[in-house]
Formats: sequence, C-alpha cells, structure tokens
Amino acid sequence: MSLEFEGQTFTQEELCRVLALLGSWEEVLREARRVKCMPGWAERLGVSVTEEQVQEFADSYRAAHDMYEASQTEAFLRRTGLSEDDLYDYCQAQALRQAVREKLSGDAEVHAYFMAHLGEFDRARLSRIVVESRELAKELRMRIAEDGEQFQTLARTYSRDDQTRHAGGYVGVVRRRELGNELSALVFASEPGALVGPVEEDEQYHLILVEELLKARLDDAVREEIKDRLLEEWERGMLGRGGPAPA
Repeated sequence: MSLEFEGQTFTQEELCRVLALLGSWEEVLREARRVKCMPGWAERLGVSVTEEQVQEFADSYRAAHDMYEASQTEAFLRRTGLSEDDLYDYCQAQALRQAVREKLSGDAEVHAYFMAHLGEFDRARLSRIVVESRELAKELRMRIAEDGEQFQTLARTYSRDDQTRHAGGYVGVVRRRELGNELSALVFASEPGALVGPVEEDEQYHLILVEELLKARLDDAVREEIKDRLLEEWERGMLGRGGPAPA
C-alpha cells in the first residue's frame, strides 16, 4: 500500500516512520485495533447494526471529507490505496461503536455515573486577572477589596491574558476539572462575589472573581458527555484486556 499526496507517493514504511516520530503511532495502533475488534466486542454484547445504519455513518463520513459524488469517493480510495471493503469495514465498526455507546449508557447507568462523579460536573462563572508577579497580584487584590476599584477595569489594564483582557477578564462558565487543583478547591469553597487568589499557575499569578456557582445538573449536554465517558472507559478496558467483553 502507498499513499499519493500532492504529486508525491509515500510507502507504508515512510508513513509509519513519520507517525512514530510525531508520537502518534501508538494512538494509530489503538484506533486500528479498535476498528478491528469492535465487531467481536459488539457481538458479545448482543449489539448489531443494520445496513442502513452503516450507510448512514458512511454518508456522514463522506460529507465530512467533502466526498459528495461517487467519483470523489473513488478518487479518495485510489489516492489512499484503500478498497471499498476497507471503507465499509471502517464505517461498520464506527456504526457499531455508536450502537455500543447506547447499549452501555441507559438512563440507570448514566444517572449512577452522574451521582458517583457529581463534583466533576459542578460549574462556576468566573472572571480573572493574570499577571506576572505576586506583588502586583496582591496590590490589585487590595485595590479591589479595600479601595473599591472595579475588577473589570483593572483586568483591561493589567491582565496578561489576551483571551479575556478586553472582556474585563470575563472567562465564562467553567467546570471544576478545567481549573488547577488549588484554584478548583478555592473557587468551589467560596461564595458568589468572592475574590480568590493570588494563585500561582504556570509561573503567573491569577486573581479570580467568582461571579456565580452552578451546581451539577444532569442536562442533555452532561448526559451526552457521560455516554462518551462510559464508552471510553469500556474501550480502555477492552484494549487493556486484549479480548472481547464478557457475555
């Protein structure tokens, strides 16, 4: 098998060498094994898919890769050295993966996971000021807490965070796990309106304004995330075990 790209032909060995140098080789192997093993794993779980489901995934795959005409798909197969069977097997494995995801994540399983990991789904609405010295962070905290200066005004003037500075430091809603351990503990132990910090992170100092604390809620977005987590945990177990799921 060889691959043609922009007038150049690459052998399997060349492609594997580059993947190894990029540090992507193990992930590619895991994905290849996942595709190869998924039919057997799904069968042992009693999961199957129809030809219509495979075709539905194939259609979405082609659309995502700008292959809207049969000729575009044929050109893709020639360019990559793949066969129609290779493409079918991949689409079938991915359709099975989605079916397994639904099998593993019924209402009871999703609710149980949510309750067991409740704290991970807590959220907070935050603003932040990021500066390079602890002394400046302390000074800004004093100016806010004791002198009554506006957090947003100081953020626009002093913050080094390009993503939030022009919005007065506004970050938006973040999950507990998106914060470092120290920041997470301080934020979620505080009350709305609290000023947290300075906290050192990546050799910078953060002042955090806790605008709102939002308790975990099993909404549609969280439900879908839990389904993904349940599938990923199951797949890690299968990949680590080297065999199919128990009947």
